[in-house]
Amino acid sequence: QGSTQVSLVTVLWALQSIICCPMELAKTRMQLQGLGERKSKQKLYKNSLDCLVRIYRKEGFCGINRGMSDELMDTILVSSMKEVGGSVTSQ
Repeated sequence: QGSTQVSLVTVLWALQSIICCPMELAKTRMQLQGLGERKSKQKLYKNSLDCLVRIYRKEGFCGINRGMSDELMDTILVSSMKEVGGSVTSQ
């Protein structure tokens, strides 16, 4: 029962990261549009979906998922440590 729960929690956290990582990228890109080198009054992206589509067209699958490998490793390690730590303290 305990290892199944650890596995399920880890899979759910990883799934959450897979869904949220591209959305975080879109949010960051939208917040940064018009800043830095490209100081422009015209917005690059209309909304989050437009932002993700443009990133995908320009940078491909890897561009959309930039930083996801780090996020997944962090998620897996943290959830495993929490579950193992919780099972050790409950015994």
